[in-house]
Amino acid sequence: MLACNCWALKLTEFQIYFATRIEEKLGYLVECETRLIHGVGFYVCVVSSDYNPCHLVRRIYKFMNGIRLVSLSIIS
Repeated sequence: MLACNCWALKLTEFQIYFATRIEEKLGYLVECETRLIHGVGFYVCVVSSDYNPCHLVRRIYKFMNGIRLVSLSIIS
């Protein structure tokens, strides 16, 4: 189970990087990791001089909702 979770995390990290950095060119620094901060276990960081923070947050939320829907469809 742990290996499966690690694989899923690495796949999600790649998807976030590819979608935000390569396809949408949102920022010059894109990273994510698991970290328990204030009850949140997944951390996404995008640094950009071209877009305002509200735009970046909307794009990250849209992407993460898509990942959640895909993972729910795989599970069921």
